[in-house]
Amino acid sequence: MLSYWIKAVAIGILDIGGAYYDEPSTFRMNEEDKEKFRKVMQSIGLEPNEAYRIFVKRSIEVGGIPFEVSVPNSQLEEVTKSQDYIEFENGKEGLDWLNEE
Repeated sequence: MLSYWIKAVAIGILDIGGAYYDEPSTFRMNEEDKEKFRKVMQSIGLEPNEAYRIFVKRSIEVGGIPFEVSVPNSQLEEVTKSQDYIEFENGKEGLDWLNEE
């Protein structure tokens, strides 16, 4: 529990005064996306509930969604359909590919 508390303070989801989160929040998503999200968060050392709290805190700080939300433009759609497009399971896999000699 102590390591979680230190991590929570470091990422700003728990204040130094020791506030606890006890108000449940529920939303629906499909099972496939939920599992993919869990794997992505696991690859960066977070639990999904930690990621949700980070999102909420940052949204409050910036007064909106803390990242750009847009529809992919035609150039991006063209690139992702290209035979040269490579998709990676996680950031580490992409970095490993970039660093191959």
